[in-house]
Amino acid sequence: MNSKPTDIASVPVLDMACGLSDAEREAHIGDCARLMEKAVYEGNRVEALEWKEAMYEAIAMRSPEQIRRMEIERGLAEPCYFMEQGEKDQAELPRRQAA
Repeated sequence: MNSKPTDIASVPVLDMACGLSDAEREAHIGDCARLMEKAVYEGNRVEALEWKEAMYEAIAMRSPEQIRRMEIERGLAEPCYFMEQGEKDQAELPRRQAA
């Protein structure tokens, strides 16, 4: 393969203070993922780890609204059996501790 390594300096740094929209942040996350995969393919482990870290930082900055939209899209917004059982157990915990 005759590709040249990705130049990290050529990609704009994500500045959370600049007020990215949810769509812009998701695009940035996707860009980081693609650049990470490219670096892995090129055998550049250090660069791949840097892109992975950038991606994780952007993921951590997702807005609560974006997280909620993603949960709904993936069918994770409705309580599942385990969530319901956990809430039920939490409600019964004081009674069990008193006994």
